[in-house]
Amino acid sequence: LEIPVFANSKMLLGKVGHDGLFVISMLAYVTRVLGYTLLTPDTVHWVLWLEILHGITYATAWIAAIDFAAQFAPDQWPTLIQSLLSAFWGCLGGSLGPIFGGIVYKSYGAIVMFRGASSIVTLTM
Repeated sequence: LEIPVFANSKMLLGKVGHDGLFVISMLAYVTRVLGYTLLTPDTVHWVLWLEILHGITYATAWIAAIDFAAQFAPDQWPTLIQSLLSAFWGCLGGSLGPIFGGIVYKSYGAIVMFRGASSIVTLTM
């Protein structure tokens, strides 16, 4: 689902802006991870529908982040700012998230980890 969202990024930015896209991304994330915690052996097939939200989460977050970085970067540094954004997102977030998430998962289980993550995202909205 990322491709259609990315393909319509200009239209989405024009309609809701980067703040609106961040909110859409966070709502999709919270819905998806809370949905994981509600699955049972009888409803496990719903994970396929929940995973559709990953594409919305990913694409809207990246579109919003790049647009935000481009708007607030000094005129001579947009590429540097976008490179820093990518580095922080991929390196810092991509390393700290699994470390802390793994600690919570090992200590308290998947439900606490997913509900905790969705609570943190909800509080940042």
